[in-house]
Amino acid sequence: MAEDTLSLPEKGSKELSFGIQPFGNNFLQAEANPVSSSLLFRFYISESVALRLGTNLVYKNENKDEKFPAGLLLAENNRFFKIDLLTGFQLKFADFRKTAVYGILDFGYGYSSLKNTETIEVIDSGSAGFGDNGDYITTTTDFGPENHFYAYPGIGFRYKLNANFSIGAEIFYGLSYAVSGKGKIKRKLETDGQIFRDEEMIDVEKSAFRVGDMGKAILSLNFNF
Repeated sequence: MAEDTLSLPEKGSKELSFGIQPFGNNFLQAEANPVSSSLLFRFYISESVALRLGTNLVYKNENKDEKFPAGLLLAENNRFFKIDLLTGFQLKFADFRKTAVYGILDFGYGYSSLKNTETIEVIDSGSAGFGDNGDYITTTTDFGPENHFYAYPGIGFRYKLNANFSIGAEIFYGLSYAVSGKGKIKRKLETDGQIFRDEEMIDVEKSAFRVGDMGKAILSLNFNF
């Protein structure tokens, strides 16, 4: 095939891919996920087969306030962090001129943590029917850390722009085994500067096998060298 129509780099080529995940790290629960980024290195052992090594990074820090008719204000903060390390291979099974379609199988390890803080404050004791203005209760929940061991089968599409650059998309449907550490739940009740309750509960460690809840879609810009 002529060089200007090769859909994938030649044998021995190396490629660096910069990607974003517009639906976060789980497109099946997109409303709960921020946009995340990825970095991937490929080494082509032939024009059809490449070895893969990469990482995904997700971070989210979200704040929101909500007033209730009952004279209460809910302030909520969610912080989420996740990093994945992966390795695998891809195999081209179809191409047309500058476009290639390939299958993917990645294996990896992921680490994640989530912290949720909710504060309910009395802003109108008359409407609330209890307490004084400024009284509040805060609940802080730490989920994790959680360790993921997973396999990502997927399909990829790649369009060659020129000899050095291409754009692509990859879609995955993951299988994972997750092991959660001991979660912590803290509650503090404070009224007029006085702390009436300050307690902490510890969740037990747990593990779970999950199918399909680690789906992701990646859009990428690829540099061949």
